[in-house]
Amino acid sequence: MINDGVLAEKDEIIVLTLKGMDCLNRHYIDYQIDLISLSKNLGSFYKDKISELVKKVELPAALYGASDTLKSFFPFLKKSGLEFQCVIDDDPKKQNSQYLHLLVIDLRELTNYDVKTILISSIEFQNKIKDKIDSTYPNKYIVETIFD
Repeated sequence: MINDGVLAEKDEIIVLTLKGMDCLNRHYIDYQIDLISLSKNLGSFYKDKISELVKKVELPAALYGASDTLKSFFPFLKKSGLEFQCVIDDDPKKQNSQYLHLLVIDLRELTNYDVKTILISSIEFQNKIKDKIDSTYPNKYIVETIFD
């Protein structure tokens, strides 16, 4: 990179040259453009997925999994008109707190809420969660996964 003029040696230290700064700025701009493109594609994915979910959900609903995955998807769910009573999570540290302006509860507390559908927002644990719901409340709730 020294031969390309991107880096230079100054007092036995390697430093970025003006050409190097220019290259770095161009890469940063390319990176930003890639992020915008990714965001646009994710928005289309979310929109399509939610359109399918809305057809299957009977309101009111609950969400299962207070995670970053849900955080990224939640604004799209809210815009769709879906109503949520609570968020179910197995982590006792998250329970009895607010997550996305909804109370986080243990699955056993769900009978205290008027819920017809549970949307599972976990990718990694969706099958285990579905089995847990089915064994705790056989045939009581419509159970859908956000990510299949």
